Amino acid sequence: MNEHLSLPDAVEKYLDTLNTALRALPADRRHEIVSEIREHMTERIASGADVNECLASFGDPDLYAAQFITEHKLVDALSSDRSSTMIRVLLNAATKSTQAASVAFCILLVWVLTLPFVFFGIAKLFYPSAVGLWKVGDGFVMGFNRDGATQEVLGWGLPLIGCVALIAAIHASRRLARYGVGKLLANRQNASTL
Repeated sequence: MNEHLSLPDAVEKYLDTLNTALRALPADRRHEIVSEIREHMTERIASGADVNECLASFGDPDLYAAQFITEHKLVDALSSDRSSTMIRVLLNAATKSTQAASVAFCILLVWVLTLPFVFFGIAKLFYPSAVGLWKVGDGFVMGFNRDGATQEVLGWGLPLIGCVALIAAIHASRRLARYGVGKLLANRQNASTL
């Protein structure tokens, strides 16, 4: 629109720094962001705004770029629909977001509860008489029993329960990760519109 207006050196330096800070993004997205910021700055300066105030309103170019990069990572993770990618993004965000930390903790809890069933389910295949869910007094203990004095409750159901638990944990982790990344993205987009 106002492309014929030459921008002050400070603005050009800011845009160069921003472009460099956005190097983690695809070239077309990086160009789109820098062009949009250039247009906003051109319009403000053309309408008489002070150059320093204009630059200050956008903040530090590295921090400003980090916001775009974070949003790009969230969108990529969500669109990939890969649990590992979404969990990695959540873990990176967990230091800055209690919401991400809470979802990451829930995913960890799912696996802490699941892995004993998977481990003992596999162990039951190799040590059928020594591994199981044992009745001990008024309670139950899952694990290895070397003395054979207690009664095994599940029998060959333990490997099946381990398989079901593994499938359920994979599904729950993916749903939790998708929920967490979606919430983080929605929060970022809501914050940017304010």
